[in-house]
Amino acid sequence: MSRLKRITRNRTSWFFAVLLVLFTAAGVKGAYAQSDDGSIVGTITDTTGAVIPNAAVTVTNVDTGLKLEGKSNSSGE
Repeated sequence: MSRLKRITRNRTSWFFAVLLVLFTAAGVKGAYAQSDDGSIVGTITDTTGAVIPNAAVTVTNVDTGLKLEGKSNSSGE
């Protein structure tokens, strides 16, 4: 194999190795960017639109059956 072919092949191997590392690093960063927490925001009202203060609130995850309970404040939030 000529010297030029070896140099070209070596550079190509390094190029693909660097690309692999960059894409792997980008994928890992994306995975860490996800989060498993969130919030629900709103105001609890009745059918007439009046605020319901101190209302009991239950949120249920239909996939896991996990239930979280809370209470609105005096403004229905």
